[in-house]
This record gives sequence, structure tokens and C-alpha cells, in this order.
Amino acid sequence: MKKRKIIIPAILLVLAIIVISIIVVLGRNMPGKEHMKLTDYFQVPDGRIQLIMQDEISEIQGLYEDGQIYVDMDIITSVLNPRFYWDSVENKLLYTTSSEVISTEINSNTYYINKRKETKDYKIARVQDNHVYVAIDYIKQYTAVDYKKFDNPDRVVINYIYGKKEKYNTVKKDTELRYEPDKKSDILVDMDSGVKIRILSEEDDKGFCQAMTEDGIIGYVDADKLGSMTEEMKTSDFQKEEYTHILLDEKVNLVWHQVTNADANNTVADMLSVTKGVNVISPTWFKTIDNAGNISSIADYSYVERAHAQGIQVWGLCDDFDPGMKIGKVLKVTTRRQRLAKNLMAEAIKYSLDGINIDFENVRHENGEDFIQFIRELGIMCRNNGIILSIDNYPPAEYSQYYNRTEQANVADYVI
Repeated sequence: MKKRKIIIPAILLVLAIIVISIIVVLGRNMPGKEHMKLTDYFQVPDGRIQLIMQDEISEIQGLYEDGQIYVDMDIITSVLNPRFYWDSVENKLLYTTSSEVISTEINSNTYYINKRKETKDYKIARVQDNHVYVAIDYIKQYTAVDYKKFDNPDRVVINYIYGKKEKYNTVKKDTELRYEPDKKSDILVDMDSGVKIRILSEEDDKGFCQAMTEDGIIGYVDADKLGSMTEEMKTSDFQKEEYTHILLDEKVNLVWHQVTNADANNTVADMLSVTKGVNVISPTWFKTIDNAGNISSIADYSYVERAHAQGIQVWGLCDDFDPGMKIGKVLKVTTRRQRLAKNLMAEAIKYSLDGINIDFENVRHENGEDFIQFIRELGIMCRNNGIILSIDNYPPAEYSQYYNRTEQANVADYVI
């Protein structure tokens, strides 16, 4: 009888252990049911909006003010459109096309296309915490971009890559989009059968795909719950502007002519007599002389006539070698920069020059964008007057990348 009493509790203990073990195993294999709030996922403060740039959640949020979405200037220039330019001295936002400089100021709903005034029903640009933000509808006016806003919390999916195939799939069984590729991970979205999602990365060794919903939520989905993969390609009806160039009908054979004073202009005949095959001569006539955008000039009309008589074009050179000025102080301020461009153009027209040759060797890294903006603005003046614009450069190297030869080639005529 005693043995029987001992055996029964032992059996019960074994059964309890088995049941507990089964519960533990089942618990480990059961998918997690906890949901993560989207407010915790995106963490968007009041007055802000989360930017989803194509398929990436941006670390830099935008502003959401008066029903308008504003994008940080750093994202605009590095991702969307590098031709937007911010003058931090005069607080001006500029955009330059092949024929127009479009300008506006902070907290203004008016902008100027050259001198023509236009108006928007929203503030075009704002500043907050020392960051410049531009209205996305204004950006879209000059950029291949489309967007869709979603609520709770405020977020916007911005598309800017077109002509590239993207993978999509349709949920075939009700499932979840999870925060991490783990069935225990928090659920971001419950997805019904038939929901279309974009696939960012295909099935991993855990059986999950990384995916994005239409409203910009990025997470992981069980690959077994998906159907067949398809590919789509976004298109845009935005018409990208094409720059025209003034080019010679033949290869350019250029010689620089070191002219240090007015009397040296008389040596042009001697210079040309000892050169062969030259079709362009570039005299060193113009110098930047102060930080206000003024120049000195020793241009000579008879010099141009002599060169033209021999079928040779004259491209007047401007350098930034004067030790009494710093070219960066000119380039970073719009009124100074444009004064420099206008002064050069006035000389080119006055002396019937065929071209202008820019030789700025003292531009620092922090003024790289200012230099390119100067070339854009001078390029407009040159095109409008039929004058060739050429740029002298250091040999291609990492240390001189900020001179941005690619953009020079887009907006100028010759890159040397």
C-alpha cells in the first residue's frame, strides 16, 4: 500500500514536468502578439514630419507647418536636386536653370524669376534650429519627385528614383509585418490577404523578407505568407532641362598669354607668330581685386582685332591671385558674386570677346558650392550673349573634387 502511495505522486510529478515542458516548447514557437505603436516606431514630435526617402526612413525629419511639408536643405542638395543653393549671409534661397536665377527669402511666399515676381499660397522656405527647410511643392516645381502624405503619425513617402525596377509582392495569407526578422518580434502592421507590399530584400536564412508598406512602414514578413514576386518601374512626366553649349566646330587648341600690363598687349603678334595650330588665345586680363566683386582689367580692343584677323578667338582670363582679397568672401555672398559675374560680362561685351576663361585656384573646400553657383550664374549671362565660358581646373584628384567638374561640364561650355 505504501508503494502505491509513493508511485502515484511520482507519476503526477512526471506528468506535470511533461506538461510544463510542452507549454514551454509551444511558448517558444508561438508567434509574438505584441504590437509596437507607430508613434514609438517613427517618434515624430509636434511640428515635424517623418521623411521616407524612396525606401529609407530618413534620420533627418522635415517640418509640417500650415499643412505644408518642408524638407531639410541638406537632403535637398544631397539627394533630390543639387541646384538648390542657400546663401547663409543674405538669407536667400536660389535655384538656377539654364536661363534663369530664381530667388526667394525666408518666410516669404513670393519669389523672383530673374526680375519677374511670382507668388505662392504658402511660405516657400523656413529656418528652424539653424536648418533651412524648403516646401516640397516648391521643390517639385523644379525636380523629378512625387510624394504621398500619411497620418498618425505624420509621415511622407517621397519618390525620386525613376526608371529602376523594384520588386513587389502580394500577401496571400493574413500575416504581420514585424519590427525585426523574428516571429517573436513586435508587430508593426497586421496585413490582410491581398495587400501589396514592396520587397526590399528577399528571403533570409530565417525565412523573412524585408518589406515596405504603401504608407512607409518598413519591417519583416514571413516569406511563406507571400505570393509570386513581380517587378515594377516608377516613371515621371517631369521634363529635365537640357543645357545648350556654345562650342567650336573644331578641336580647341588654346594658348594662354601672360599679360601683366597694358603695354604687354602689343606682344600678341609675336606670341601668335611662334605658335602653330592655335585657334584660341587667352590673355590674363582680369583679376579679382577686392571682396566686393570688383575686378581690374587691362583688356585691349586692338589685341582682339589682331587675333580675329588671324582667325583666332580671344577668351579673356580672370584669376583670383590678388593677395589682398579672398575669393571665398566674394563667392558666398549673392550680391558680390553676381557683381563679379556682371563685371566680367561687361568687359567681354565691351571688347567683343569670344569667351571668358575662369582660373580660380584659391577656392577652399567650404566654398565649393559657392563656386559652382557662380559658374551657373555666369553661364546664364554668357549663353544670353553668345560668349563661350571655360573653366581651368586642377588635375582630377580627391583633394579638388569640391570644384565639381561634373556640374561644370553641365553648365559651362569647356572644362579645362
